Amino acid sequence: MRALFLCLLTFWATFFISCREDLEVKNQNLHFAIAQDSLFLDTIYSGISSPVFSFQIKNQTKKNLLIPEIYLENTSSYIHLNIHGKSGQNFHNVPLLKGDSLRILFQIVAPESTESKEIKEKIIFKGLENNQKNIEISGFIQKSKIYKNTDDLIFQNNQATLHNDIAHIFTKDLVVAQHQTLNIQPKTKLLFFHESKVILNPNSELNSNGTPEKRVIFKGFRNDAGYDSIPLQWKGIKAQNAKINLHSTEIKAAEIGLDADESDLVIDKSLIINSGTYGVRAKQSKLKIFNSVFFNASQATLLLEGPLETEIIYSSFANPGIHQYAQSFGENIPMEIKDYQNQPFQVINSIFHGRYRQGVVFGSKPSKPMIFSHVLIKNDDEKNLDLNDNHIFNAIITRAPLFKSIFLKALDLSLQKNSPAKQKGISIESISTDLNDQSRRNPPDLGAYASIAD
Repeated sequence: MRALFLCLLTFWATFFISCREDLEVKNQNLHFAIAQDSLFLDTIYSGISSPVFSFQIKNQTKKNLLIPEIYLENTSSYIHLNIHGKSGQNFHNVPLLKGDSLRILFQIVAPESTESKEIKEKIIFKGLENNQKNIEISGFIQKSKIYKNTDDLIFQNNQATLHNDIAHIFTKDLVVAQHQTLNIQPKTKLLFFHESKVILNPNSELNSNGTPEKRVIFKGFRNDAGYDSIPLQWKGIKAQNAKINLHSTEIKAAEIGLDADESDLVIDKSLIINSGTYGVRAKQSKLKIFNSVFFNASQATLLLEGPLETEIIYSSFANPGIHQYAQSFGENIPMEIKDYQNQPFQVINSIFHGRYRQGVVFGSKPSKPMIFSHVLIKNDDEKNLDLNDNHIFNAIITRAPLFKSIFLKALDLSLQKNSPAKQKGISIESISTDLNDQSRRNPPDLGAYASIAD
């Protein structure tokens, strides 16, 4: 894709210049505006080409200009400039027509061996009326390990650990072998190419040990602005008869964030956001969810098929179906339950709200072993969901929760001051803090976040 992009740039640049061979370009009293004099970049991973960044300069005179020289101050820089479709680090006599703009592209390519470090570079415009203008570029390169060979991707050793001193980039599937355990340190990043996923074989175990200050991140390898808001960046986590413990973990923009069959799942103080089809799909599995956020999935943020011993406390399931660039085309159900098998099932102090007409969808009529207590459930279709059965539903709210923001750029599922879910929960002694380790009031708020006293 990048090659095609550069080829197109080259074509248009060549066409542009060839159509103006008779143009007289002067270099008197040069004056142009740079949209910004400094750029701060997102984290860049060694061994992986950065996104293509750009900035713009504008000729504010009524004359056609030549910029005598544009170059990088550091000749050994990892930065590669692209001007008029040509790549390099030093350019001479760059034309800039009167009233026109020039967009300069650049990319950073650091070898895999590059140690984690800050980068500070200058792009210099020389020969101007005031002699020189600079644009400062700063950012951070994180050392990475790129897993390419199959042997590197299969964790055969018992109690293997992924450390946070490097970013782990998987070009193929990360596989945890049978009877093996993979531990992940706080603040570790696991980045996946488009077709790659995590596979947990029978009797294996995954322990993602983040903290609220140092979350573990599972996401696609692209670090461009906005990519985490676009689903289907990678395949997600797939488990068969395995154990998964997710503590303070984020799973972003997968096809299915967590897809588990006959497994034991604990999800605590975690976020699973912008999934292609399901945030979590759990079939015939035991499931405990505490203080967690499930946000945006085209079908359902949580799908339970034949659930076993389910416990959901202080969690927010929000599925508005709004992504950064478009609205989702799926049903956008917060929680769907199929083939319930009369196993212990309780939901307490939680929120289920989204674009779909109901916050909770049942494949069959709920049975008495189910408990929904002090829960906000969207219920615009009362004929299909009767919340009046006191054996199942207790202290149910059906109004909108009034989250502070449901847009990813400023996602905030804490509650507005006038939210009907504030202080409508029941105190649970064993869970006294929220997703961010903030203490809960008594009575507590519903959902993953506790509000401070107004």
